[in-house]
Amino acid sequence: MATKKRNIFAVALRWLWLAVNLLAALLTVVSAYGGMVSPLKVTLPSIVAMIFPLCILGMVLLGIINLFVRKRYVVIPIVALIVSMGAMREVCPLNVIKPKCENEERLRLMCYNTFGFIDVEECYPNNTNRTASQIIASGADIVCVQEEAGIYPLPKNHLHREQVDSINSIYPYCVNQRWRASCILSKYPLKAIDLPQYDSSSAAWSAAETVVNGDTILIVSLHLQSLGLSDADKEIYHKMTDIDREVDLESASKTLFRKLSPAFRQRAKQVEMLRHQLDSLNYRNVIVAGDFNEVGNGFALNYLAADNLKSAFSEVAFGPTITYHKDRFYFHIDHVLYGGCLTPLDFEVGNVKSSDHYPIIVNFALTSKE
Repeated sequence: MATKKRNIFAVALRWLWLAVNLLAALLTVVSAYGGMVSPLKVTLPSIVAMIFPLCILGMVLLGIINLFVRKRYVVIPIVALIVSMGAMREVCPLNVIKPKCENEERLRLMCYNTFGFIDVEECYPNNTNRTASQIIASGADIVCVQEEAGIYPLPKNHLHREQVDSINSIYPYCVNQRWRASCILSKYPLKAIDLPQYDSSSAAWSAAETVVNGDTILIVSLHLQSLGLSDADKEIYHKMTDIDREVDLESASKTLFRKLSPAFRQRAKQVEMLRHQLDSLNYRNVIVAGDFNEVGNGFALNYLAADNLKSAFSEVAFGPTITYHKDRFYFHIDHVLYGGCLTPLDFEVGNVKSSDHYPIIVNFALTSKE
C-alpha cells in the first residue's frame, strides 16, 4: 500500500514538473514576441516582453535542472529558446565578428538621457557636473540629448558656465524642441525640421538634417512616454523584488499593470505618429536615437524600425546590457536605430551613474554615397 502511494506521488510530481516546464516555455515565447502585438489592442504582451531576458535565464537554469531531475524534459527549454531565437538577438546579440570599414568616413554618435543634469548620486568632483563631463569627453560628433532642451548653466546641479561654454564650443550647432526635453548637439551644421509633437509632457522628439562627407542624414533625438510610476508604485515594486519582505503578489501585480498599461498605449500612439512622419520625410539615411522607455523586443522599437531601420545594438553588440539603473529597473531602454549608408561598428554603454541612464556611444561608417 505504501509503495502504491509513493508511486502515485511520484507520478503526480512528474506531471507537476512537466506543467512547470511547459508554462515556463510558453511564458518565454510570449515574452519574446509580445512586442509584435500593439498595446492599443492589448497591453499584457508588451508588459510581459519586458521580462524576456529573465525568461532566457530561466530557460537555461531549467534545462540544467532537468539534466539532474528529468532528462527527457531538457528538450522543452531547448525548443522554447530555439522558437524565441528571432527575438533573442534584440536583447542578447552574439556578434563575434564586427564590421571592418577602414577607408570610409566615420560618424561618432552619443545618445544620453541626462536626467536634467541632476546627479542621482550627488557627486560633483571639483564642483563640476559629471553628466556634462561625459558629453565633453565623449569625442562624439553628434549628441542626442533627452530630458533637457539645451545646454545652459544650472548652478544647483553644479553645471557652471565653464562646462556650458566647453560643450557649446565643441558643439556649435543645436536643434531642440522648446519647452520639451529633447535636443541635438552637433559639430556639423544642422537644419532644423519642425515635426508635430504628441500631446504629452513626457514625450518629445527633435529632428534635424545634417550633411557628413556629402551624405545627407536625418537625425532624431527621441524621448517616448515614461512609465509614470509614482513613489508609492516604486515602493510596491521594491517589495516585490525584496526576498525577505512579504507582499501580496497578486494585488501588487494588478496595481503595477494598471499603471503601466496607459504608458504602453501612449507610446504606441507616439511611435505611430513618428513613423508616419519619417515615411513622409522619406530620407534614405536616418538615425533615431533616444530613450524609448521600452526594451529591444518591445512594440515601440519594432514598429518604428519597420522595414528600413535596424538596431545598432542588435547588429554589433555582444551580450546583454542595461541602460537604466535606478529604482531596481535594470532595463535596456535606450536605443539607436539607423538606416541607409550608415554601418555601425560598435555599441558602447558608459558606466557613470550621474544620470539615471547610462550614455550610449555608437561609431558609424558611412559606406556609400547618395
